[in-house]
Amino acid sequence: MSGVFSGLCFVWVFSVPVYYCVTSDGDAIVQMTRSILDSGAVFDSRIPVGLVFLFLQFFAIPYGLCIAVLAARPRLGSPVRQGVFAGLCYGMWANTVFLAIPYLGAYPSIFGFGLATLWGKGASLRHLPLLASNMFVAVLFGVVLGFRRMQARRR
Repeated sequence: MSGVFSGLCFVWVFSVPVYYCVTSDGDAIVQMTRSILDSGAVFDSRIPVGLVFLFLQFFAIPYGLCIAVLAARPRLGSPVRQGVFAGLCYGMWANTVFLAIPYLGAYPSIFGFGLATLWGKGASLRHLPLLASNMFVAVLFGVVLGFRRMQARRR
C-alpha cells in the first residue's frame, strides 16, 4: 500500500513541473491551484477543499516521498547515492510546492533563490532558473550529507 502511495506522490511531483515546462505558462498552474483553493467545501461541507489540498501538499506528499527514500535505501547501497536520491525527492517536492501554491510555496525553495538570482536574468521560462537551482542545491546537499555519512561509517 505504501508503494502505491509513494508512486502517486512521485507522479504528482513530476507532473506539475513537466506541465509547466511543456506549456511554458506558470499562470495556468496558479489558476488551476487558485480554483482548487477557492472552491467550496468537501466532506459534508465541514472541511474546505483548499485545506485538504494544502495538507496533501505539505504533509502527505513529503511523507510519501520519505517512505520512498527509506524503501530505496537497501537498493541504493552507497550513502552518496542515497543522498542524491533524497536530494532529488526534496528538489522535486520544493519545485512542485513553488509552482502549485501561490505565496506559501516559496518557502521550501528558499535555498534555490540565492543561486537563481545569479542565473535568472532573461530566461525564456521565468521560473526555470529557480527550478533548476532547487534541484542543484538539493542534490548537492544530499551528496554532502551522503559523504558525511560515509565518513562516519568509516570511523
